[in-house]
Amino acid sequence: MNFINELFYHLTGGNSVAFHLAAFVFMLFGALINVLYDVQTRSANSADTPITWDWQYFWRSNRWRFALDLLMALAVIRFFTDFTGKPLSMGYCFLTGIVFDAMFVVYRKLRRRILNLIEN
Repeated sequence: MNFINELFYHLTGGNSVAFHLAAFVFMLFGALINVLYDVQTRSANSADTPITWDWQYFWRSNRWRFALDLLMALAVIRFFTDFTGKPLSMGYCFLTGIVFDAMFVVYRKLRRRILNLIEN
């Protein structure tokens, strides 16, 4: 039984599992706000975007974004205190969720511009 307790201690960085789950929820909440903003500001005239809302298209076109958000959330929650020296709070989790998802949006836009420059 001591092995399992020690394993959870190292996996959670000394915090409880409930604390990590709450931090994970707030981080995903921040990312969700950014995703919904991106959906609202999409270009409906684009050939790549369906005219009416399509859940299948939404999940298919954003699957890598969600996977990256999940992995970043896990890493940031675990190592935040180690990297910054500050205690992890739910406010930091919320803001980090927004920031990391926004970084993905910026990356995607820069990638499109660079590919357009290369093609022309």
